[in-house]
Parts: sequence; structure tokens; C-alpha cells
Amino acid sequence: MKSARIIEIQDRYLKLIRNTSSRLRKGYYFERLITEVLKSLNAPYKSNPIESFSLWLAYTNTGYDLEVFNRKVELKYNSPSTCVYKSYLNRDWITREAPVIVVNDSNPIWRNKGLQRLLKKHGKKLMSLSEFIKWVRIKLRHRHRVTSNILEWFKIIKNNIAENIAKAIACNVGRKISLLLENLSKPPWELLKCFINKFLKILPPY
Repeated sequence: MKSARIIEIQDRYLKLIRNTSSRLRKGYYFERLITEVLKSLNAPYKSNPIESFSLWLAYTNTGYDLEVFNRKVELKYNSPSTCVYKSYLNRDWITREAPVIVVNDSNPIWRNKGLQRLLKKHGKKLMSLSEFIKWVRIKLRHRHRVTSNILEWFKIIKNNIAENIAKAIACNVGRKISLLLENLSKPPWELLKCFINKFLKILPPY
């Protein structure tokens, strides 16, 4: 289920997309939409510079647009009324480095099973915006569980080490006390003899 924040981000950028006739600006706003969603989810990602349209334009022809959870992602926005042709996919989608392609929910490619099969044939995973957000959420939950488990393991290991050290100290102290009591129970001449033997050992040889 989408949060109110994500819904607000989508509505704002989709409105900007609908209000521009520029294909490039539509792509720019769609990329900003997705990066804003990733920020709101606290998801780790790398993207093209999106601070301004001119800066983004200088980087948009690279092999991929995003890197999320070590997966390279290409972003594509097409208006619902646009005709998407096989030649367009061969030229601008399949040649890209990214194995994952994220498109808008209303993209016309969802009406063309043949084009979907073509992308799959070339190893491209096609995802709608809604599917992509769901995938990111699942990845974040999994990462949180793994992190929690690692912290719990460290806690157990730390406690075990502390416990073993305490036992070792207690054992060593107990042994020393036991030896002391054992020595005190000896007759005085035995203690004197033991002292003399130890003293002779530290004397230098003749």
C-alpha cells in the first residue's frame, strides 16, 4: 500500500508530465518522480544528476539511469496514447546496459504482448512504477531483517565472550585462593622450606 507521501509525489510529477509536450522533459520529470520516491523510502540509490533539466540532459544518454540495490535500472516514460514500435525498442531500450526497465503504469507497452516478449528475450525485466515501488519496499524489509539478525548475532557473540572472560577470571581467582589456602595449611617449616627453594632459584650461578 502506497503511503500518502508517495501518492503526493506521484500526483505532483505526473501533473508536470501531463502539462509538458516535450518528450525529454517528460523523461526528466519521471526520473525525478522515482528518485523522490526512493528518497522518501530511505532506499540507497545512485542516479544521474537531476538538480536541473540542463544538467540531467548532459547525462541522460548513458547506459542506465539508476542503480538500486546493485541493480542497474533504465527509466522510460511514454504517454498512454503513444505508439511504441519494435524498432524504437531495438534502438533505445534493448541497447541499454540496464537489465531492468521501469515504465509508467499507463505505458502503452502493457497493451503489446509481442513487445513484452521481445524485451524478455533480450534479458530485460519490465516493471511498472507500482511494481518497482513494491520491489523496493520488499528489498528494504529484507535488508532490515538481515541487519537485525547480524546485530543480534553480534550481541550474542559479545555476551558469550564477556561470559567466558568472567568465568576464566573467576576460575583463575578461585585457583589462586585455593593455592593460598593450601599453603597456609602447611606447617611453618614447610613454608620456610618452600621460600628458601624459590629464593635459591633466583640467585645467580657461581
